[in-house]
Amino acid sequence: MMVERGVQLAELIYLPRVVVYLGVAAILCTGRWPGSFLWITLSLVLPHFLHLVSIRYLRSLAGVRSTLIIDGLFVGALIATTGFGLLPGVVLVTCLVVCTLVIAPPAHLILNLLAMVVAMIFTTGVAPLPAAPSGAFEYPAADLVSATVLVCFMAVVARLCFTGTATLVRDHQDARELLISGQTRLRPYVARQVLHQVALGAEVPTVRRHLTVFFSDIQGFTQLMDQLSEDAITRLLNEYLDVMAQIACRHGGTVDKFMGDGVMVFFGDRGDTDIRADALACISMALDMRERLGSISERWQRRGSELHIRIGIHSGYCTVGNFGSSERMDYTAVGGTVNLASRLEGVAGTDEILISGATYRLTDRAIVCRQQPAVQVKGIAIPVQVFSVQGLCPGRGEASLKLLG
Repeated sequence: MMVERGVQLAELIYLPRVVVYLGVAAILCTGRWPGSFLWITLSLVLPHFLHLVSIRYLRSLAGVRSTLIIDGLFVGALIATTGFGLLPGVVLVTCLVVCTLVIAPPAHLILNLLAMVVAMIFTTGVAPLPAAPSGAFEYPAADLVSATVLVCFMAVVARLCFTGTATLVRDHQDARELLISGQTRLRPYVARQVLHQVALGAEVPTVRRHLTVFFSDIQGFTQLMDQLSEDAITRLLNEYLDVMAQIACRHGGTVDKFMGDGVMVFFGDRGDTDIRADALACISMALDMRERLGSISERWQRRGSELHIRIGIHSGYCTVGNFGSSERMDYTAVGGTVNLASRLEGVAGTDEILISGATYRLTDRAIVCRQQPAVQVKGIAIPVQVFSVQGLCPGRGEASLKLLG
C-alpha cells in the first residue's frame, strides 16, 4: 500500500516538475547567463531522471519526497552561479515551495529550503551572492518568461488539485453509498441503535434503563412444526414475524430478538421517553399484534392449524448494551425485569396479554384490564400481581397515547 502511494506521488509531481524545469531552460535561453548550456541540459534531463528513479527504485512515500531535496539543491545552485534576477529567482523558490507542499508535510519544506541555502553557500563559497552579470537586467524577456512559467505552473497544480478533489469527492460518495447499502443489508440483522453507533464510529454504551419488556410466542408451535413441511413453516413463520416486527417498529419498540416463534421487544432503551409512554406504547403494540392475528391466521387455518399467541409484559430497570464475545455480540437487555416478562408470557392464556402490576400502575388507568389471581413464577419468591388486558379505555387511552407520545 505504501509503495503504491509512493508511485502515485511520483506521478502527481512529474508534470509540475517538468513545467518548472522547462521554464528554467526557457529563462536561460533569453540571455547570456553564466553556464547556460550546462544548466539548460540539466533542466531538460533532471525531471525525467528523478521520475524514473522514483517509480523504479524509491517507490515509497519517503523515497519520492526525498527527491525534492535534489530540486532544492538545483534551485540554490542555479540562483547562486547564474545571478538570476529577482523575478526569476522568486518564481523558482515559489515553485519549489508549492511542489513540496503538494506531496510532503510542511516540515519537509524546511528541509528543502535548507538544502537550497546550502547549495547557494557552497556554490559561491562564503562570499555574498554575486551581482547579476553585466547586462543581465537588460533581458526583459527573462521576466516575461518567468511570469509565464509561474502562471503555467500554477495552472497545472490547480488542475491536479481539482482532479484530486473530484476523485476524493467521488470516492467519498462511493464509500457513502457502499455504507448505506451495507446498512440497508444489515438492518434486518442488527438493532437500529447499534447501526447508528457504528455509523458514528462509536461504541454502544452499556447503561441502566427503565424498560417495559414484551415477550410473545405462538401457542402450540412445536406440535405445528410436526404437521407442516419445512417450506410451509418457513413461509408462514416469516410472514408472522415480519408483521410483528413492523408493528413493533411503528410503536417505537426495539425488536431485541426472535427466538424461533418467540419475539422479545422492549421500550425505553434510548432514555429520551417517559416511562408511562413506554408502558402504554408497549400495551398498544400488543393489542395491535393480537388484532392482526385475524388476517394472518386465515392462511394458517387453510393449513389445518390455528394461530394463537401468548403475551407477557413487565416494567422495571434493566441493563442494556452489547453482550457476547469477540466473535459475536448482541444488543439486548438483561436483568430480573426481562426474566419476569418472559415468565408472564409462559403463564398467559390463549391470546391473552398478561401484564404485571408494575406495568399496570404506569398506565394511569388508561387501559381496560381484568385483575387475575396472583401467580407464582419461577425465580420470584412472592406471588406476582397480574392483569389481563382487554383494550384501551375509550377516548382516554388514545388521548394518553397522543399526550405521552
